[in-house]
Amino acid sequence: MKYRHGYLVLHLVILFISFGCERIIDYPIPPDELKVVINSIINTDSVITINLSKSISILDNNSSPYIQNAQVSLYKNNEPLGLMSYTGNGYYTLEGLIPEAHAEYQVVVNAPGESEATASCVIPLPVPIVSIDTVRSLENDYFSYNNYTYDVILTIDDPAGITNYYELILFQKSVYYYEDTTYQFSPRSYLTDDKIFEYYRSYNDIYSLNLELGTEMTNPSAAYFSDKLLDGAKFTLKITLEHWNQQGMYYFCLRSLSEDYYRYIASLAAYSQADGNPLSERVQIHSNIHNGLGIFGGYSSDTDSIYVEMH
Repeated sequence: MKYRHGYLVLHLVILFISFGCERIIDYPIPPDELKVVINSIINTDSVITINLSKSISILDNNSSPYIQNAQVSLYKNNEPLGLMSYTGNGYYTLEGLIPEAHAEYQVVVNAPGESEATASCVIPLPVPIVSIDTVRSLENDYFSYNNYTYDVILTIDDPAGITNYYELILFQKSVYYYEDTTYQFSPRSYLTDDKIFEYYRSYNDIYSLNLELGTEMTNPSAAYFSDKLLDGAKFTLKITLEHWNQQGMYYFCLRSLSEDYYRYIASLAAYSQADGNPLSERVQIHSNIHNGLGIFGGYSSDTDSIYVEMH
């Protein structure tokens, strides 16, 4: 079963979108380094969409201007796919084109008065969730409702011989006890003490996670990790769901990320850690744009689910 989640697009100077919310990262550029900003995260469930803007000077307090009249060419494995059409607010798309896993996509941007900017991305093959096991326990009575906790173990079979980068997201489609015809489909947070996770997302910020040093997740909506210590192994992920008297389907989405996308996530974590600390060194947000700034990354995904009954 595949859950279709809309593409993530990052725009302005550096932008992170999470479930429809936007987090703008201030990334000042010296006046002599102003460049085209290309931002897009492509995936195997959505039409390719790219956002273009211009970087701004460290002395400029205005927002980055969108680029409206660029020629944007898209290629797959070095074969031309066509010119992308402008749809407004800096967005360009090529209708009807859904990218494929294990293919390389290249974008070439020619904007008036700017140097040609290029980027490429290979969408990794999806890695399947082999199985999901759960253990339910009753914690206590909270406002006259039974509060159940579910320990969940996901088994992943990591491909050998290549470096894999992952993101784990949880969604819930629930029906409320007091009105059984009302449905809600939304991202859910989870808890973990699994040391495999390296970064996590909470309220549109990315943080480093070091459980050995006592770091704890606070309402994470996604967690990130690689197979650097588990290449080719069948391993498990252990998380905990706090259940508040709701029944419904829980969807576990395991995304396989491109290396540049993962490095971008890692740089955001470093940025969040240094933000507001006057003693921290300046953090360089990762970019894979030649003659430009931004990120052109990708992912594929595999989704499995469990059903939680009312008790």
